[in-house]
Amino acid sequence: MKNLKGLLSIAVALLLFSPAVYCENSTQMELRIDSKRWPLDSDSSEIYTAEFGPIKWDWEGNTYTVNLVIPLDVEIDRAYMRLKNEGPTDVEITLGSEPIADPQNVIGGFEFTENLNSHMETMRGNLIEGERVISVPLVFSSQERGETTCQEFSLKFRISAVEELESVLDFDGIPMNFHWKPGAGSNPRYDLQVLLEKDTSDPEKIEVLLEQPNIVNAFYKLKEDDISNLKSKLSPGVTYSWRVRVRYAFGESRWAADEFTLRPSPVGEIEEKRINNMKIEFVWKKGNADYYKIHLNGTPLKEKWTENGYCIDKSITEHINALCSGWNQLTIYAVSGGKESKPEVHFFNFTVDKLESPVHLKPDIEPVEDWEFSFEWGEGDKGAYSYEIELCHEDGSVKLPYEGSLKETITVQGTEYNPWKHGKLELEYGGIYKWRVRACPSPYQENKPKESDWAEAFFVYRPRYILVLILCAAVGALPGGGYY
Repeated sequence: MKNLKGLLSIAVALLLFSPAVYCENSTQMELRIDSKRWPLDSDSSEIYTAEFGPIKWDWEGNTYTVNLVIPLDVEIDRAYMRLKNEGPTDVEITLGSEPIADPQNVIGGFEFTENLNSHMETMRGNLIEGERVISVPLVFSSQERGETTCQEFSLKFRISAVEELESVLDFDGIPMNFHWKPGAGSNPRYDLQVLLEKDTSDPEKIEVLLEQPNIVNAFYKLKEDDISNLKSKLSPGVTYSWRVRVRYAFGESRWAADEFTLRPSPVGEIEEKRINNMKIEFVWKKGNADYYKIHLNGTPLKEKWTENGYCIDKSITEHINALCSGWNQLTIYAVSGGKESKPEVHFFNFTVDKLESPVHLKPDIEPVEDWEFSFEWGEGDKGAYSYEIELCHEDGSVKLPYEGSLKETITVQGTEYNPWKHGKLELEYGGIYKWRVRACPSPYQENKPKESDWAEAFFVYRPRYILVLILCAAVGALPGGGYY
């Protein structure tokens, strides 16, 4: 069946007609949209237009059936017909068992897209296995005599895109094969492309890295040459796109796309920079990773770290809990597109040779006006287990500890010491004294460092005079000690 616009098949066989087809009583006609490549619609490169007709009927109280044969992969975008009646006024049209137009309003053009799609969806659920097309009956009937001409009968349709795209990748993320759900129509063929860009909205910017047309099966196993070619063009840690479309004799679907990401490169050499006894900074090349995973001795510290550097700090609890005495293992993974690189491992020793001295000593270069006072200091870079304190005369002769004690050095834990809570000091009013403190390691620590250098400070012991007189008059001695 052939004329200027379309193709018509009567009783399954294709017949030529021009300029119109006349149907005998109770004749069934078959209109197929899969019999040739239809022209593209002017508005879209994915929509095709199938046109049939004109078709004429002579009415003598009879019915005519037109079977639309539609492949399973076809999605109807618009269904339209336009009739001209010469005589009958009661032409009724049903699609399946449902009327699609009022008999009084069928003259002229009307759409039946929704009715057609609904019927096709119902038919898809009742197909026998192996069927590739849907037959949709359009029944025209009239009780009057005369002639009806279907002047225009057209379907705008698109071919369904391929679904369920999957790729099988090697360890580095290089594709080994692609596969997808087979097309539902007869004799499908497939076109496959691997693209440089993920965004395919602008066809002019698309760069094809690999192309394989006319694939018979719903999968493609890459050849050695394909893999070698891709390896030379793909970069670690970058996400790429691949797409596939199905083709039939009557047209092709739009592209269906998926992505794959190459495993990022390892971070490479990790540079170690010791800041002090408490902190070590590690730096590595930034690369194109989305973020990094950082593990210390197998313990995750950061799962989404975005900087290309990290500091291990003994003052941070999670670091203290993960650190080992002596050698430690820092492991860093680069992550891109959800894929981890091979681990980069760096071994470092966090044992210090010598602790740092305490800081911010008090009192320091200032008169002490209280009878009882405390020695205070800061922790330096932390890491000390205890502190040793000594109090001397200005000339360095030892005066501390308290009266009657044989010890000249006091060991305390913490950063403050009040000697009056433990005994008494005999300090001369107006005397200049030097006191000093140093950090000490734990006696239980393996490979323990040496004690820090002494941190020293001076002060003048000068209690308030009036208070001294009151106390002397009241008790005849200084509380907690005396002065000369």
